[in-house]
Amino acid sequence: MFLVSEKYYSILAGNKSGFLDGVKKFNNLYFNKNNITRINENYYLLGDIDYILNENKSERIPYTIESFQKLLYKYDDSLISEYIDGDFVLLKIGNDCFSIYPDIYSKKDVFYLKDENDFVISDSLEVFFELRLAGEFDRVSLTSFFLMYGNYSPKKDTIYKNIFRLGVNEILIVSGTNFVIKAKEYEPLKIQDYNENHLELYYKILWDAIKFRSSSDGINWIYLSSGWDSTAILGFLREMYPAEQIRCVIGRMLYSKRSGVINQFEIDRASAMAEYYNVKLDIVDLDYTSDNIISYFKNIVPFLKNNLVHSYNSLNFCILSDYIKNNSGKNDVVFSGEISDGVHNFGFSQYATILDHPDLNFREYADKMISYLFGPSFLKSILEGNYYKDTVYKFLKDRNGNCINYETEGKNSTEILTELLSSLFMSPRRFPFYSLDNIGILSADARNEYKETFGNKYLRKFAGELNTDNIYAIIIHLYNSFHWQGSTVKVIGKSLERYDKQIKLPFWDISIQNFLSQMPENWGRGLDLNNTKYPLKWVLKNKINYPMHLQKGPHSYLYDVDPGFNHLEETLFRSSLNSYFKGLLETNKYENILNDNYFNLQYIKEIIEKYLKDEKLSGQRLNDIGSLILLSAIA
Repeated sequence: MFLVSEKYYSILAGNKSGFLDGVKKFNNLYFNKNNITRINENYYLLGDIDYILNENKSERIPYTIESFQKLLYKYDDSLISEYIDGDFVLLKIGNDCFSIYPDIYSKKDVFYLKDENDFVISDSLEVFFELRLAGEFDRVSLTSFFLMYGNYSPKKDTIYKNIFRLGVNEILIVSGTNFVIKAKEYEPLKIQDYNENHLELYYKILWDAIKFRSSSDGINWIYLSSGWDSTAILGFLREMYPAEQIRCVIGRMLYSKRSGVINQFEIDRASAMAEYYNVKLDIVDLDYTSDNIISYFKNIVPFLKNNLVHSYNSLNFCILSDYIKNNSGKNDVVFSGEISDGVHNFGFSQYATILDHPDLNFREYADKMISYLFGPSFLKSILEGNYYKDTVYKFLKDRNGNCINYETEGKNSTEILTELLSSLFMSPRRFPFYSLDNIGILSADARNEYKETFGNKYLRKFAGELNTDNIYAIIIHLYNSFHWQGSTVKVIGKSLERYDKQIKLPFWDISIQNFLSQMPENWGRGLDLNNTKYPLKWVLKNKINYPMHLQKGPHSYLYDVDPGFNHLEETLFRSSLNSYFKGLLETNKYENILNDNYFNLQYIKEIIEKYLKDEKLSGQRLNDIGSLILLSAIA
């Protein structure tokens, strides 16, 4: 899908571009309706709708074009997304106007460029490359590229200058030559005092979230890991369907000959889960030692660029989606447990806060400790000015070593809480008040402009509203502009969309999100003794047939038993991709992209020299060389 003004239509016509197939003209608007479903005379749908909510949002209604048409007649356009759950963009076309309404979380990308009276709007960057508009990089977004896990810029931005994305709670309206972005107000929900009835409610909500996304006449595929989330989806689906309608797939990660299969723990547990439920588990080799892995990586680079997904796990999901494409049918759907970690415990539920301890129960409690630092109790101590005395804070802070921390003394509450949110969403080390002054690759000017630009754009407004009643709702809401829009999450669905399939993410469900936005601290997010993901684990233990006894032992990867093991190190130094990556760095492309006043080029040259000599890099230096390689690949 794309929309262009007459100026850019003329350029495409001059290029004799295949992009103009299926283009329809509305006065000075040119609209390409490929891959779009027509709802009625004025409305088109890009993407997938899972269900429709009734008037008081208490019940789900199956999606049909007829039920959607009734909704369109009933509500104002700007409210429609509140009553629809799915991964979609709704387009309304008039004689001389065009409106775009994303789903409530803006899951799909809508890229746009505004140039005086002209514009380009698209769900892919491909047309921008065709028009030669996506060449120059934006330096603030490049800072984000180097700092964020998954190498991405927040939702409203891209890494390219003057090309933006429609943000969460935003709609886009084009009327004649007028181009307007309207933001809808967000009202955060408040933490509630949940009881046992809410556990039953969570069970019903999750059941419906999975059921309404499932296929009753096809195969329900699951990207199966060994964790609670994907295996929970498996357990629920087996309550709904016979084993023949469920099929699981997992990747066998062979990144180097030295380490062998690095996720054998995960495969063993996933295999046991599949055997317990009597479903088929397909194991797909993700072999980075193979001779053809370099050519495969090169072949997916255009896909990475067109969809703004820049991550090493893109390779894995492209291979897995290839497998599904070759083995699935038209009515099949694909599930993933992604989003669950973030919405339940803000990503701190992977036994990874403290790796250097053999007891998984203690490591789970460490996850709860870091979650506590982004909860209402610790926020209260921040507002009272005595957070630095907190025993949990001091213990985890000491484990960071001699790191520089943001100085809160003399700052007002909005500045302090902006820094708190920044340390969760804009920092490579997700710890309260961890300072970006620790980052060697960036100059002081880069760090300051990054914090000022994106802090004002995404965080400051919410920092001014943040309190002990709404902290969870605001954090979960902001996840939609940060990690969930990042390339490590985005690639799961984007890789499938190459084959006209949509990923099903039941934990990115409106009712699930609202429930967990109001969930109290003592339901697994604080220093209580309830497990992380407390409601999910309670449901698995008490409401469905689930083998709790299989969730014991090492979690997934070699680092569960060897804290020194690192996926990225294995990929960059010991896989067959090593020679290709070195060749990318030897082109010195980064010198034409990274400004010496913004990035520490001396530091960059030093770590590149070490990498080319196969000298060990760790910590932030390892992450930085990984980012430099990805930048060189897409430049």
